[in-house]
Formats: sequence, structure tokens, C-alpha cells
Amino acid sequence: SMPLSVASMNGSLGEWLNQLGIDPRALLPSVRFGLETALIESLSSLIGFSVWRRAGGGDLSSQAQSSVAHVAGLLSPGSGDGIEGALSQAEKLVQRGFRGLKVKVGRSEVAEDVALVRAVRERFGDELAIRCDANRAWSLAEALKFADGVKDCGLEFLEEPVGSLDDLKAFCDLSPVQVAIDESLSDAVRGATMDSVSGEVTGILKLFEGSVGAVVLKPSVLGSIEIFRAIVDVCTDLGVKPIVSATFESSVGLHSLSQLACYTNAVYGARVGAEEAVLHGLGTIDWNTHEPSESRVYLNHACFGSHENGNSLAIDTRNHTVELEGDSALSSLRGQNMLYDSAHSSFEGVGTIHEAFMALHRFHPKPRSSSPSPQVEGGALSSGNHPAVFIHGFLGDVTDWTPLVSSVSGDGRDCYAVGLPGHASNTFLSGESPASSSSSSTNTFQNKFAFTSNSMDALLQESGVSKPVLVAYSMGARLALDMALSRPEHYAGLVIVSSGPGIRDKVERERRALKDMLLSAQIREGGVDAFLESWYEQPLFHTFRSAPQFEFLVAERAARHSKRGLAEALSGLSPGLQEPLWDKLGRLSVPLCVVCGGKDAKYVDISREMCDLARTSPHLSPGQVRCHVVPEAGHCVHLEAPQALAPILADFLSSLELEQESK
Repeated sequence: SMPLSVASMNGSLGEWLNQLGIDPRALLPSVRFGLETALIESLSSLIGFSVWRRAGGGDLSSQAQSSVAHVAGLLSPGSGDGIEGALSQAEKLVQRGFRGLKVKVGRSEVAEDVALVRAVRERFGDELAIRCDANRAWSLAEALKFADGVKDCGLEFLEEPVGSLDDLKAFCDLSPVQVAIDESLSDAVRGATMDSVSGEVTGILKLFEGSVGAVVLKPSVLGSIEIFRAIVDVCTDLGVKPIVSATFESSVGLHSLSQLACYTNAVYGARVGAEEAVLHGLGTIDWNTHEPSESRVYLNHACFGSHENGNSLAIDTRNHTVELEGDSALSSLRGQNMLYDSAHSSFEGVGTIHEAFMALHRFHPKPRSSSPSPQVEGGALSSGNHPAVFIHGFLGDVTDWTPLVSSVSGDGRDCYAVGLPGHASNTFLSGESPASSSSSSTNTFQNKFAFTSNSMDALLQESGVSKPVLVAYSMGARLALDMALSRPEHYAGLVIVSSGPGIRDKVERERRALKDMLLSAQIREGGVDAFLESWYEQPLFHTFRSAPQFEFLVAERAARHSKRGLAEALSGLSPGLQEPLWDKLGRLSVPLCVVCGGKDAKYVDISREMCDLARTSPHLSPGQVRCHVVPEAGHCVHLEAPQALAPILADFLSSLELEQESK
């Protein structure tokens, strides 16, 4: 077991890992950081208070003051943005509530960087903190030229202007601009021990005494959180501001970094007596917009020290406590079989049609007592976002979409999922089990393709889902394509995953209809378990069978679906009974995004041909038709690689919103 002495953070954590046979110095720094922060988080849960709060000497009763990490916005303009483009980006960051900006420089001509910094200062005045980061891109002469150009702009500091310690020392001797060191320090202490690190850091800071305004610390680069703590102690003893900075962490990593930032605030504030809040380099939080909303770290407005204008954007660590209790713990232990933890989200039935022939469900992230409101980050929830409606495929379920729905619902977008005829999702409203419910099946006539397409459109209209984007897979995507072609005025966009417009050849359609009819009989006679075993033996699902969650999902489907419902869905919605839609693609007027797996050769060809035909439509511009092939994925892209599909979906949805704003 982990000894409580680990909480002292004086080297005992590293010693304990060594006793277990783990040499922490042999681990990649990011791996060591993840391991050690997870251990400290676990220890905090066991002892009932934050190890970092106690280590920082903070008053445990004043949690509001010691739990907030203020964040600097990250301004990183592209090469073609120009001054006005960069100012537009800065304007958005300031309007959101950032009290300081970190401006990336050193990627353009020095004169352009000078002009940008001066323009930002002129536009936003002295209240905005401005710090610059050159990432060691300049020669000594270039760095001095930049410093001379911005010497009256009140920079908080210039981070890593040059590439060597000798040039940095010369810069500090020749320029009054304060510097911040990052790589210069982390490179120097690489391989340091707890016994040596304090002396090494002291030596470096003494070398630049009076010129170093801040030390930028990347814990996932340093690796050891005990080394991190030792560096913070030295910095504060010498009156140098320690700033915690991110690299490419997920929300889990950002949560840990924000705790370390709060620790540095407590130590630096207590020893230096600083009244103004420290802005930490956690602006990469904006790169995490596609994470599932239930686990994502959000920015909140918090009191900004003595600042007369009140608040600044910050991460409140109290809102992101990791809890492993009850069912949530079980779900986490089963993680190797699941792509997400559905314990923190749910679908609520909100509508049905033709006596539960089909059901509509609305997605709700499960509220936690400490969950932040996503609307604080960017202001009020956007009412201009198109709702998204997700439609599963044969054998699927509305919960198939949970990871993707979570990833796009965090910005206030309404998300829905349709339970197809014959599938278990249609029993949610009544609470009946699939085995006993008869509502999941209807007569064969009603399961015909056209009737189902018309019914789904009516269900959405009657439920008040206005102008949604349809996101659909396989069988569901064939229906969605028919809906978008038949009633384009009802839909804002269409995302098709691993599907096509049907079978062109009449003889092939008849063969497929007969095949599905025989398979339907097989389900009725042999049951769901036997059918699933043979169904997933098809080459189409070879990649899916190798996925870690395959056994879990198949077992879940066997338990949930009824043989009668599946049999009627398979025969009634067979592509053999559907009129092909190939000839109509040239008249498509709804923006289209087609996604397929790179290992699904058949649908790679179908997807590309679909997009080629859609691009001939006079109603669509070339940019409104997109084709994405997800490498290493097979037919079940949304289940095999939701992490790859999520940014594709988010980007397409964003493009639709931008088009709407420009009209």
C-alpha cells in the first residue's frame, strides 16, 4: 500500500516507487507525471483533503481562494492572418474574459511581431497583461531588436527569446525587458535528483538575477512532481514568479495541472505577499473542445485578485474532482471493454410515433453536484447551433452514439437520437424489457423503407426538432439520405457513416431482399445469440471483432434486442427493398459529410463516388461536400474510432454554423 509519507513530497514518492521495482527515472516524463499525479489524487481521496493544499500550507477552510487557477489566453496567429486577423482573435479572447494574453512570436519577421504587440497594447490598453513567447527562435540581434521595439509596451515578460544560455545572459545584460525561462531550466535540471535540483535551479536563477520575471514550468516535461515542488520552492524564495504551463494534456491532465497551479499560488502568495493573481499557461484548454462533456475541464469566471474590473477566466479545481464510487467505479474497472462511461450521461425519451414504431430520445449529460456550467466559458449557450439527430444502424442502439454526442453537446447544442423500428431503444419510454415488449415490432408493411423514412421525418417535426443535422450510420444513414433528398428544407446537414445510396442493379436488389428474408427467418428460429455469432463473422466486421469493446457490445445487444423486432427490421428495411438514390445525389441541396473506415474497402469506393456525384449538384459548393477516410478503422467507425470521428463531426458542424452566420 502507499505510505502516507508520500504526502510530504520531499522525495518519498520516488523512493516508494523504487521500492516497488519501478525506476521513475526510466519512465518518459509525461508518463511519470501521469502516474505520480494519479497516485497523489488517490491519496487525497483516501485521507480526505488535497495533498497539494496541505503541502502549500493553505488554510483548508478558505477553499475558494486556494482552488482557483487563473488562465492566460493563448494568441497564436497563423502566418497568413496579418495584424487585423490576429487582433480579431485577441478581441474574442478578451471578450470571453481573459485578463492576459500569451502572444506567440518568432514565427514572422521581427518587425511584424513588434507591430502586433504594439497593436494589441493600443487596442486593449494597460489593463491587459501581455507576455510573449519566442520559443528560442531568435538570434541575439533579433531578440534585442524586438525588445527595443516593445520596450514601452509594458510586457510582463518575454519567454525564451534566444537559443543558448550565453545569448540569454547577453540579452539580459543589454535589455531592460524581463525574461521568463522555460526550456533553459528544464533542460538544465534533466536528470537532477532531489538532492541536487535546488542547487542547480538556484545557480541558474542567480545567473540572471534581476532579469528573470518568471519561470515557466511544464510538469509533464519535468516528470517528477517532487522535482516540480522543489523548483517552486526555490523560485518563491528568490522572488521569481512560478507559472504552470500545459503541453498537450487532455482534461484529466489539465485538472492535475490546475491543482499544481493552485499550489504555486499558495506558496508564492504566502512567501512573496503577492496580491495580484498569477495567470498560468493553461490556455491549451481551448484545444480540448471535442472531449466528452461529462469529463471535460471548463473555464469559469472567478475573482481576479484586486483587479478593479472583477473577474477573469479560471479553472476551479473543486469542479473537477474525480469520483470513483458505486456504479461509476465498476464502469471504470470495466474500461477495457468500454469506450466511455455511460454512468455520467443519459438519453431521455421525448417522443414516439405510430404506437412506439419509432422513438426519439434527447441526450442529457448526467448532472453532478460539482459540474460546471459550460455556458460560462463562452458566454450564454448559443441558440444558433443546429440540433444534431443521431440515427443508429441495424443491431444498434441510441447509446452507441454516447461518446460522439458527449463530444458535441458541450457547447449547448441540443442532441437527439432515434431508436429505429424493431430495436430496443423503442422500449425506453414504456420501461419494458426487450424480451417482454411487443412495442418494438410492428407489422411487416409498416417496416417498409419509405414508410420508415416518412415516419422519422414526421417524428422530428412533431417533436419540435427544427432544422437538425442528421448523423447516421449504415441502415440509419440510408434512411437519413432519403429524408435529406425528399425533404431538404427540414435539414441543415447530413453526416453519413459507412453507408451508401442503395443497390443500383435490380437483380442484385432482389437477391439481397431474399437473403435478408432468409436471415430474418434464421433470427426467428435460432434466436438472437446464434444470429449475432454468425452475423459478425462476415468480413465486413473483421476490424470490429478485434476491438476491445466487441465482446461487451455483442453481449449487450443480445440481452437487449428481441428476435421478433430484429427479424422484422432486417427484412423490412433491407437495401434490397429500397429504391436506389444514386441518381438523386446530383440534386442534393443539403451539405454532406461522408465518413468511412480505411479498412472498409467497399465503402471507401462507395463514399468517394457518392461525394463525386454530390459535387455535381448546382445547389452545393465544393466545400459543402466532404469525404473522410478514417485510417485503421473498419465498417463500425463510430464504435471503433469515436476519437477520430468526433473532430470530423465537430468541424463539419462548425462549418455549418459559420455558413449560417455569413448569410
